[in-house]
Amino acid sequence: HRCAKNLASTDSAMSFCPVVLTSDQEHEQFHRKVRTSRNKLWKLKSTQPHLFVNIEKLKEGPVITATSPAAGSAKQNASDFEQVAAGWLFHSERQLYLEQASQRCLWLDAATGVYREYEFGDDLTSELLLSGVATASSSSKAPRNLSAGPATSTTAVAPACGQSARHLVIMDLHKAADMFKLDLDHMDKPAAMLAVYKYVDGAMAPELAAKGLHERLLRRYAAYRSSWSDKDLQAALVESMTAVAADHKATSGIAGVVALIFGSRLVVAASHGSACAIADALPGDMKDVRVAVRSECANKPEVNTACVRLEAQSASCVLLHTEDIVEQAARAAAAHAERSHIRAGAISLLQQLPSSTARSRAAACVRLAWTSDDSDEHAAKRARTEKEKGKEKKVRCRQVLLRYIGCKQARDPVRKRPVSRTQAEAEAAMLGVLNALEEARAAGGAAAVEAAFTQQCRAISECTSSLKGGDLAGDIG
Repeated sequence: HRCAKNLASTDSAMSFCPVVLTSDQEHEQFHRKVRTSRNKLWKLKSTQPHLFVNIEKLKEGPVITATSPAAGSAKQNASDFEQVAAGWLFHSERQLYLEQASQRCLWLDAATGVYREYEFGDDLTSELLLSGVATASSSSKAPRNLSAGPATSTTAVAPACGQSARHLVIMDLHKAADMFKLDLDHMDKPAAMLAVYKYVDGAMAPELAAKGLHERLLRRYAAYRSSWSDKDLQAALVESMTAVAADHKATSGIAGVVALIFGSRLVVAASHGSACAIADALPGDMKDVRVAVRSECANKPEVNTACVRLEAQSASCVLLHTEDIVEQAARAAAAHAERSHIRAGAISLLQQLPSSTARSRAAACVRLAWTSDDSDEHAAKRARTEKEKGKEKKVRCRQVLLRYIGCKQARDPVRKRPVSRTQAEAEAAMLGVLNALEEARAAGGAAAVEAAFTQQCRAISECTSSLKGGDLAGDIG
């Protein structure tokens, strides 16, 4: 009777217990046999671990075998696999099939209905660092339009609506692909896109090209997830440019140059007289400029393409221009890029062109920073330099400031007058200041640079700090 009473009280307490029991707890208390696949999976994993090798590797990152060229690449988000057939696992998020026996990773090519082997791209981010910027100028023949906001002209007038040159810079195509929920892990890293577009009668408007071409390219390269040859990369670029132009009924295609960097490969397409060049670093401060692709016909929609291997020992920067690239301008741009003045490099391409070029133009500059074999020695030297600098208690900052139409305060507080220059004019003037300082450094060293900076600051700076006496001209703290 006492045992029956205790059992009844236990059943009563369990029926009103708010705690949800696990399967193991239920099995212990009610002696029920709970069937799960957990026991079988861990036992199978302990007896035949080779069946789980690819699963763990794909969860950690895009590495399939020890000899895979993708070894060491960046880790991806882990996701579960499910069994879809005997010996086959399926990754629902990345749409990948894994064959357990051969350890092959396949994807379904919807265009042909064929299962192809998935290829992970090489990751060169530890060896190559990309930094890019672009700028534009406008035609002096167009009417002025101050109501359109900040101008980007190198003259005192703004371009007509729709005729301004445009540029696009995407320094991480893999992140851009993530925005569109696309997979680009089969393409080499780092991956970047730079494009400059100009206005040509019958061609696609530069603004529309800058807005639509990159998405078409991303979808085109994401559609085929196996290895890409140089020829296929060029063909996909031309097909995408042609398709976007056809969508907007542009009979003359897209006017400009588009460059794609996938690891150590440069894929470029140029039309309507545009060009792309590569600057190679030589011993000393010398630069060797070689044209990657050039469009000879400025009035024809022909697209010239090239796929160039960027050599780690020489290639230092890539230059794009909507017009032909002058060798002298390319050397100056490469010199600026080597000193990490990338914007100055792009501006110098516009400033050192023949004055007869009246149409709206755009230029881009990409700096290629390669990791050298003696990086440890440079790191040690840099650490010693930083240690010596750390002994200094204070650091002061000096500036030369130029205002332009469209900035928050478009008025010179030093000379008490409104400014009338555009942003591009201000950038061109600052490029002149930078060149003057570099010439002073080459001629007289740090002391000459100090004197030249003070002179330039007092002459053109539009900040009240330029009124300070002595070497404090331009000092802002």
